[in-house]
Amino acid sequence: MARMIYHVPYPLNPEGKSGSALRPMRMLEAFREIGYEVELVSGESKQRRALIKALKARITQGRGLTLFIPRVIPCPRP
Repeated sequence: MARMIYHVPYPLNPEGKSGSALRPMRMLEAFREIGYEVELVSGESKQRRALIKALKARITQGRGLTLFIPRVIPCPRP
């Protein structure tokens, strides 16, 4: 099975009703439906840091990845 990292720089909200809450959840579901084993990196910065540290250790042990998808938070431009 192909493995991937899906990075979302905030906690996911499965009960969210807005597009910004639904989109990341739907993307996660879609990646799983098409057959990816998803390594989810999401949450507050401290949580993400711990997840990334554990993920780096698994990669170092030879558990390679096929794909990396970062979710970017849109910021207003001046």
